[in-house]
Amino acid sequence: MLNATHLSKSYPTPAGDLPERAVAADRADDLAVGLAVDRDTDLWDALAALPFKQRGAVAYHHLAGLPYAEVGPLLDSSEAAARRSAADGLANLRQSYAPATTRRTGTSRTPRRTGQPS
Repeated sequence: MLNATHLSKSYPTPAGDLPERAVAADRADDLAVGLAVDRDTDLWDALAALPFKQRGAVAYHHLAGLPYAEVGPLLDSSEAAARRSAADGLANLRQSYAPATTRRTGTSRTPRRTGQPS
């Protein structure tokens, strides 16, 4: 369903030929020997493992930027159910996916303060 808000937004214009993706220095050796490694493979695998509604809610809202009011009907749900599915999906992703830095250090969050404030 289109409304005045959608019609007034600016839309991207085609760019023609896109430049090649820059290769990070730490991936140069992998690419040189023909081992193209995608660092986000684990994240995409974790996203693909989510249940359909959670995956859809996370993708539509957090990746595509749609408001929950539009995500709900796409998933045959209400706005509130889409919001709940996205929250559950993010919680599941936090449990199943941990970037390499988190795996090495055990946490990516700032430690909580304990004791009396100074």
